Amino acid sequence: GYEVESLAGYHTTTAFATLPTVYTGTDGNGSDVAGYMFWTVNGKIDIGLCYSNGWYGDRWRFCWLYEGGSLQTPSADDEADYLWLQSVDKVYFRATVVDNNWITLEVINANNFEQEKAYSFNITGLGITRTNAKWRRQITLCTSEKDANRNVVFDGGAYLLGAEFSDCYIYSGSGTSGV
Repeated sequence: GYEVESLAGYHTTTAFATLPTVYTGTDGNGSDVAGYMFWTVNGKIDIGLCYSNGWYGDRWRFCWLYEGGSLQTPSADDEADYLWLQSVDKVYFRATVVDNNWITLEVINANNFEQEKAYSFNITGLGITRTNAKWRRQITLCTSEKDANRNVVFDGGAYLLGAEFSDCYIYSGSGTSGV
């Protein structure tokens, strides 16, 4: 995977993203392997998309992770609401710190800008504000499988191929700064 980190003080970030081809592998211990395109905000919460196993099998879905917590994905009812995400190869992301209590992530079909899904994530008490937000944009392939020395192991053929962020921007006040 890779990461790109902004300075603090930006309330919104946008980016086009080419969704990768992901194969979750066949790890022997049944561990979860997943591909992610996401942001970490101030080291307190991860928000984005993951290609993982869930209610409808291996597919793209929203995901979020609070510091020290476990990965969360939408309920089956919510997940059924964005089937279009499975048939596109390019999306447009817009993530915004709305206020001291909420971050909103919008994912829009970049092929026609007609299909959109948004989630809001509670950030109450995390110390994230519109004026101190620091975004860390990431593309990562993750597994929970480890060897006897606790080194991460990818031995089941899992891969993530062709992921890309492009035309990325961060916003502060009324102006923009390129990332």
